[in-house]
Amino acid sequence: MKKRFLAWILALVMLAALLPTAVLAEDKPTSGTCGAAGSESSVTWKLEQNNDDNDNPTYTLTISGTGAMADYAGWRKQPWNSYHDQITRFVVEDGVTTIGQSATDGMNAIEEVVIGKDVAEIGGFGICTVSVKKFVLNGNTNFKIVDGVLLTENGKTLIAYPGGRETAEEYVIPSTVTTILGGAFNGADMKNLYVPSSVTSIPNWSFQQCSV
Repeated sequence: MKKRFLAWILALVMLAALLPTAVLAEDKPTSGTCGAAGSESSVTWKLEQNNDDNDNPTYTLTISGTGAMADYAGWRKQPWNSYHDQITRFVVEDGVTTIGQSATDGMNAIEEVVIGKDVAEIGGFGICTVSVKKFVLNGNTNFKIVDGVLLTENGKTLIAYPGGRETAEEYVIPSTVTTILGGAFNGADMKNLYVPSSVTSIPNWSFQQCSV
């Protein structure tokens, strides 16, 4: 009986020793670095809760610092991917010069994208368009918004169509466009899409969840 009791005590002690590790394993970081290779610490990311519902929180993902963001290998490979279904706002502050490839790929809950004045390049699938309702340019002259759609300032590259807005009867891609960025029409809800002969490049995976 005494041996069995001691065995129980030993088991409890071992379980208690494991508890902190288990708790720590469940912790998810809410900030970190995300700069391009060689200057990782020059750009950082941070999540801030948008609402007061701690059972169902939503977050703003803010990228800040100086220089280029890192590029990511693909779908949900980013350090903030654990919150992929809770990030509803994506903000890139002044000082950051790129939105990295696949920066928000798989972040299907993002409804608003805010782009700082220094962003000069957006990588393929850098903006997850599935639920986006609004693009905001904070003094940025490298891009423009035409009929709610994000394009480069010269109109040659269509960056992103807001997939979260109401169903459109049709969308006519401007005749200036020659390239469609990867993921540009993901989530788009429309009946007809007209592509001009000027378009010479449409990457794979650019029409996921698109109703056209």
